[in-house]
Amino acid sequence: MLAAPVLVIDECLNTRLATELTLRGRPAKSIASLGLRGLDDPQVFQALGDLSEPYVIVTADAAMPLDWMGAIETAGATVAVIDSRHTADYLVEEWYRDVTHRWAHVMKDQPAGSVHRYTARGIVSGARVADLADSTSLPEPSVSGLGLTYDQLTACLGGACYDVYLSDLASWRCVPARAWKYTIGGYQVMKKW
Repeated sequence: MLAAPVLVIDECLNTRLATELTLRGRPAKSIASLGLRGLDDPQVFQALGDLSEPYVIVTADAAMPLDWMGAIETAGATVAVIDSRHTADYLVEEWYRDVTHRWAHVMKDQPAGSVHRYTARGIVSGARVADLADSTSLPEPSVSGLGLTYDQLTACLGGACYDVYLSDLASWRCVPARAWKYTIGGYQVMKKW
């Protein structure tokens, strides 16, 4: 029988979450307890991939899956993102704690290599990272109408497409990597929008 994945609490969340989840019977560790504090996300994915146990990174950093899509895909990382939008009834830290505890039982069963976003009401998104740039997401007529192969068009657009969730109801589908990563004066335009 496979061991339950360890919920790895990212540095942007309170490290006490790992202790609380463990006391509730959910295997959990913080980035700090694993000796990975201060590493860039790709280094964390690599280090976690070297562990002998499955894991799910729990983070409040909504940009992580978009900023590090390639590294997540290469490492086969599983990421659970806690939605930062909360009601006035909650302090930010309370919100992250509540949503994490509410959905920990689902996070542990999240498919390997997937990125899901969790809110108080449920899972907002859940696509395998590898599927976000799948050729089926771009209709063939628009590719052939340009006189380009799919691979040529994908290369022009930056190599991948991202689904960007603005809220529970609104999203931008298949945003080209070049558009997502475009900066003016050091600011990532779409991320700040």
